[in-house]
Amino acid sequence: MFPKIEASYNFNLGPANIFIGGGYNTFDAVYVVGGAEKEISVDSWGIGIGAKIPIGPFYINTAWQYLQNPGSYGFGQNAPVFVTSLAGNSNPVDQDSTEDITVWTGALTAGFNLTSTFNIEGGVFMVNGSGDTTQFVGGAPFGAGADVTLWAYYLMANWSPAKNVFISPEIGLVDFGDAEIDGREDTSLGDMWYVASSG
Repeated sequence: MFPKIEASYNFNLGPANIFIGGGYNTFDAVYVVGGAEKEISVDSWGIGIGAKIPIGPFYINTAWQYLQNPGSYGFGQNAPVFVTSLAGNSNPVDQDSTEDITVWTGALTAGFNLTSTFNIEGGVFMVNGSGDTTQFVGGAPFGAGADVTLWAYYLMANWSPAKNVFISPEIGLVDFGDAEIDGREDTSLGDMWYVASSG
């Protein structure tokens, strides 16, 4: 068994700040099937790249990740539900090998700083997951070969009318696509107002 290995590199390319990173983890899962003990190796890894690009008062941020068995690695923990809903584990029930889950995500945000205390930002996020496991997105009963894509969009403003006071109204849309789960709309629209202060 190897320890978890991670590496990253951050550098500037003109006005852009670029980040590249990844990690690998493996462990042996032990199951008892039909009274017999079975040991299966579960490999998890991920790689990602991102960039922050300022263009005068404008800025563009983007990121991309590709992951295999992200739940086993620990990706998605303490992250928004939209991300963790696809962060499943490989699920070797009564097989001699794992059913790998692959996930890739992309994000693109753009903003405009109208003043030093007020800016507007919008973005789009995508998560795609595929795998043979029968328990995949949010526990929904997707069959073998499940392949699901979720999209999220948002528009928000950030205003600081006084020192250490922040007001951030936000509106967002989540499109669950084929991830049909009882009691939840396929497309969800919401808004949020956030006020915070610090001393």
